[in-house]
Amino acid sequence: MPITRELENIEVLEAVNFNHEQAKTLAKIIECSHADSHESLKEFIRAENKGLDDTIRYELKEDIKNLEIRMSYAQKDLLLKIFAIISE
Repeated sequence: MPITRELENIEVLEAVNFNHEQAKTLAKIIECSHADSHESLKEFIRAENKGLDDTIRYELKEDIKNLEIRMSYAQKDLLLKIFAIISE
């Protein structure tokens, strides 16, 4: 949390009859909580992205494998057609 936001929080808390030390302590707690939740969110996003990357890589490998198989069958079929044309 930016320092200006922390000062604003202190002023708001003092306006509702918190003394300066109470307001300062509570603002610090809020700041730490905000920072912790921000880090937790970043960790969550990293974990989700890693899982998504792994899924995409697996699916891409499967798609490439299937494409290679289809190309192999197509090449064999084409080769048989060429031999059939030549042998006529």
